[in-house]
Formats: sequence, C-alpha cells, structure tokens
Amino acid sequence: MNEERLRNRWVAAAALVVLLGLLYRNFRLRGQHARDMGSINAELECQRDRVQRMNDLLELKVLRAQLNPHFIHNCQNSAIALVKEGRDQETLAFLQCVSELMRSVLEHSVKDRITLETEIDFLRQYLALEALRLKDLHFTVEADEEL
Repeated sequence: MNEERLRNRWVAAAALVVLLGLLYRNFRLRGQHARDMGSINAELECQRDRVQRMNDLLELKVLRAQLNPHFIHNCQNSAIALVKEGRDQETLAFLQCVSELMRSVLEHSVKDRITLETEIDFLRQYLALEALRLKDLHFTVEADEEL
C-alpha cells in the first residue's frame, strides 16, 4: 500500500510539474502574443498614417485640379475686361501676376509638402492678383510667428 501511495504521489507530482510547465508555457506564449500584437498594431498605425498622408495629398491635388480651370477662366475674363476698359498697364501687370501664380501652382503640384512661407507667398500673390481686378480690395496676410 505504501508503494501504491508513493507511486500515486510521484504521478501527482509529475502531473503537477507538467501542469506548472504548461501554465508557464501559456504565460510565456501570452506575453509573446501581446508583444507581437503590439508590434503589429504599431506597424498598422504607421501604415494608417502613411495612407492618411497620401489621401490628404491626393485630396489637395484633386482640389487644385478642380480650381485650375475655374481660375484660368476667371483670369481670362478679367484680362478681357481690363483691356476693354483701356487699362493696358494694369492688364500687363495682371497677366504677369497670373503667369507667376500659374508657375507656382505647377511647381507646388509636384511636391508632397511646401513650407508655410511658400504657401503665404502664394496667398499674397493670389490676393494681389485679385486686388488688380477689384479696386476696393485691401488685404493683409499675417501668420503666427511660432508657426
């Protein structure tokens, strides 16, 4: 009977060791799984950010593409109106400003990003163009120095 009890204790001890080994393995696998999921989530977050940047860029390019025909048509009508009014010097300045603006649009359309300073210069050029056409338009462009 003692031998049978001893054997049962050894079997129980062996089963306990196996159980503890399985629990330890499970704990380790859960930790590894959590680390793997963390790295996958970080990679997915990075990819999501890249896709968002690409979407923003495409949206900007689509907006520029839609703006250009409308802008060109308005510029042509404005130049015609200035010529009809006999404002030849203003027409030349207007057309030169249109040319510079179109060059800027073409240069900016191939870049992913432009500086805030470049964007502000573009805005000033555009408003100067509008001011040539609309005599009552007065403007200032300001930006926070911290930007």
